[in-house]
Amino acid sequence: MIAPRTKFPLDYVNKTISVKFFGRESLFHLSHGLFSSNDIDAGTRLLLRCIGARLDLSHLGSILDVGCGAGVLGVTIGRASPGAHIMLQDRDALAVAFARENCVANELQNADLDCGLAFWHLQGESFDLIVSNLPAKAGRPVLQSFFSAAAGLLSRTGVGAVVIVSPLAQFAREAVQSSGCLLFHAESTGQHTAFFFQKPENAASDAPAFEDLGPYLRGRHAFDSGGVRYELETAFNLPDFDTIGYSVEVAQEILPASRLQGDSLFWNPGQGHLPVCAQKKASRGFETLAIAGHDALELAISERNLASAGRQVSRSLLLPTEAGLAEAVDPESIDLLCAVPHPVPKAPWHMDLALGAGKILRKGGEMLAAGTSTDIFRVLDQCRGFKLVESVKRLGHRAVLLRKN
Repeated sequence: MIAPRTKFPLDYVNKTISVKFFGRESLFHLSHGLFSSNDIDAGTRLLLRCIGARLDLSHLGSILDVGCGAGVLGVTIGRASPGAHIMLQDRDALAVAFARENCVANELQNADLDCGLAFWHLQGESFDLIVSNLPAKAGRPVLQSFFSAAAGLLSRTGVGAVVIVSPLAQFAREAVQSSGCLLFHAESTGQHTAFFFQKPENAASDAPAFEDLGPYLRGRHAFDSGGVRYELETAFNLPDFDTIGYSVEVAQEILPASRLQGDSLFWNPGQGHLPVCAQKKASRGFETLAIAGHDALELAISERNLASAGRQVSRSLLLPTEAGLAEAVDPESIDLLCAVPHPVPKAPWHMDLALGAGKILRKGGEMLAAGTSTDIFRVLDQCRGFKLVESVKRLGHRAVLLRKN
């Protein structure tokens, strides 16, 4: 997967807030497209309070913020640790874009950012402090693998400091213990629990973090839609894992089988339903098949499923918003764009999609867009220079096929 640098999506800023930590005030841009879009959530506040009370940050050499979101933990702790190098990592390209902008806004220069799944791309690294506000919806196998990987990436005296919703506190406690680490502090509120852990003194040498999709996989399922039968491995924390949603279903129904050729691009491929169905349905086959979206898990599972279907992905692009299509894809290089938007409230995603499609599609190229009827109406309202070829509606969802004049 490639995460090209694109312009910061200023139109996606919902609110700017301030956070005080060790006497320093930090400013953060927040977005409706990210977790905790109006304020810093209670779990993050608990974890910061515990870190400030129990850890000496002045001697840290390296800090890793996993699932960084807008970067609140990494930036605030990093500003209080002037000698430390900070790594902020998130699977969401929009989160990474906001974290990068918040590093700049707070003049945090000793920071790097990575868009990818937890601990991917970090083999050979070690950290004196690993922090995370663990997502409850990640799935227990993913959370279990988090603690195992964190144990392998902690330095000899390194500390893991995490917070999780209280219903999962006992599970997290057991996961820390099974990772071989020592739990040395736990603190709870009514809603969240913070845990601090580190390696025992006699721990083996640091183990690498393996880039393995295994913990994310739910299982293999058979699907029958759009006149095509196919199988997918599906992932935790993504929709359409055992049944197909209406948006994807109506999109599969109008996939233009006779024109599934040339160069294709699938925006927000999800579990891989639409590109795998298109690959199976194609009579002549695509010259190239690329995927793009903001979620590294979507791209990873889609690429895996396409490979199982006998199709190699020509390009996999992590982009924070639809605006990135016009920046990262060559003009007039695509014959078919299939888009399933993930709308962000109060953001111009529909305008960005229409503008991007107009730029990257060749003359006579087509865009298939699917979503709620309201969302697709908003896209159609912005599409200039396109002809409506086909439209299907079902239970509040709609798919349209448009041809570029």
